[in-house]
Formats: sequence, structure tokens, C-alpha cells
Amino acid sequence: ELDEAKTYYKGSFIRNYTSTSTISSLLNAVQIYGLSINYFEQRDEIIDQITLEDVNSIAKKIFSSKDLYFVVVGGSS
Repeated sequence: ELDEAKTYYKGSFIRNYTSTSTISSLLNAVQIYGLSINYFEQRDEIIDQITLEDVNSIAKKIFSSKDLYFVVVGGSS
């Protein structure tokens, strides 16, 4: 799933920035977060270096297991 998410995220990048407004928002984000001038050249490589361990570590910081709920939708079969 992680590889599929990376592929989707990398592929959808160009499609999301087709107007001057969205491009200016992107450039603003680059400035706000202090990304390097080479960010756009390095972006795919940065994404490819993300590991499952990285994702799990961040998820553990964001989501508390005591606050998660499971919902089952649909009839029983």
C-alpha cells in the first residue's frame, strides 16, 4: 500500500498545479516551510525514501489508540 500511495502522490502532483493560483500557493508553501530551491527536483527522491517505519512512527504520534473507533457498516452475511 505504501508503494501505491507514493506512486499516486508523485503522479498527481503535476495535475494539481495547473493554474496560477495553485502554483502560487505551492510556491508560498515552499517558502513557509523553508524548503530548498531544489525541492522540485528532489521531491520524488524524498518521497521514495519514506519507509513504512516512518509512516508508522508519525501515525503513532498523531493517532492515539484510545481515541480510535471501529465502525462496521452493512448487514451481516
